[in-house]
Amino acid sequence: MFISVIIIAKNEAQTINRVINSIKTQIYPRRKYEIIVVSDGSSDNTVQVALSHKIKTIELKKSYGISAARNIGILESCGDIIFFIDAHMVLHKRSLQVLSEIFFKNNLIDGVCGTYHTPFKGLSNIRNIRYKALSGKGKILQSIDLKQFVTFSGGIGAFKREIFENIGMFDRCFQNKSGEDIFFELKLLNKNSLLLYTPAVEGVHYHKIRKIFDLLKRGWREVYGFYTILIHGINKKINFPLRNKYYFRFPFLVFISLCLSCLYKDFLYLLFLASAIEIFSIRKVFFIKNCTILEKISTLLYWIYCEILKVILCPLILFIKNKPLDRSEIIEAVIYSNQHKFINFFYFPSEQKSSRPLKEFLRIFYIFVIWEVNKVLDLTK
Repeated sequence: MFISVIIIAKNEAQTINRVINSIKTQIYPRRKYEIIVVSDGSSDNTVQVALSHKIKTIELKKSYGISAARNIGILESCGDIIFFIDAHMVLHKRSLQVLSEIFFKNNLIDGVCGTYHTPFKGLSNIRNIRYKALSGKGKILQSIDLKQFVTFSGGIGAFKREIFENIGMFDRCFQNKSGEDIFFELKLLNKNSLLLYTPAVEGVHYHKIRKIFDLLKRGWREVYGFYTILIHGINKKINFPLRNKYYFRFPFLVFISLCLSCLYKDFLYLLFLASAIEIFSIRKVFFIKNCTILEKISTLLYWIYCEILKVILCPLILFIKNKPLDRSEIIEAVIYSNQHKFINFFYFPSEQKSSRPLKEFLRIFYIFVIWEVNKVLDLTK
């Protein structure tokens, strides 16, 4: 089984060398996999470092976003399995072997997602703590569906090549925001695809966050991606998870009670109660081991920041506009590839026109209500 390992990079010259070496030292036979680096408009020497390893390297003129970079990597690959990793994701040496065995033993599996952690403390560990506490991913292999939903990380996730031929590739509306991998996951689950999470495919996430501003910017991209998923998912009639774990969280009771409190001060008590429920719902943050109290409190503050952003931006979600890239723009974006080719049998699904704004708004709020009801039910267990 031939695996195409695609590394999506943007200004990752300091880490990409270590990442590539972690792939080259896999116990999986070298003849059974290829390495492809897609540089999404890097301004440092990421491309030069990748080329020094004599691997297929694609440089884009400017940043077209991670979806376009993923699609180009798929078009340039030739593997039966497409394995995406971030340019700061150092793989455990058995990762490719485990992927190959899982896909070989069960022909029905369409995708396999691994796990990762960061070796850094402080700001870099905040996302790690939040991920461990809320993602629902444990230490055992588990299937992923809309009832028992966990996010499928595109930073360490593999797919069968044929699924891109059948349902298309990553949607191009996620430029400058996160969530393209989760939206693709939802499309697969709505097609009854079998996805798995396994801790046996493991990586170390060597991305260090040095400034609070960088963390806040990441939260903004996450919230913007969250709403992009909602809007485009509703337009494409995609079913969403029943429970709001990790990425799919919205403080609906807080939002409603806040609106009512602005009209009548008597509803402030409801606002305090709703806020208490939200904080209690992420109590697992305080039970994560190997981290300091300060890191746990910082994680809580970061979570509050993201939730406040969601509440503030909620009335503006219907005004989200996206300019998708067409095929000619994607081909024009490539300015270098040492084995350049484009595979013609892939197709780019056309963007579906938006439905009526009021209908979108009502459907989004219906989803929020379902999530909130299940959240309260989970708290009572």
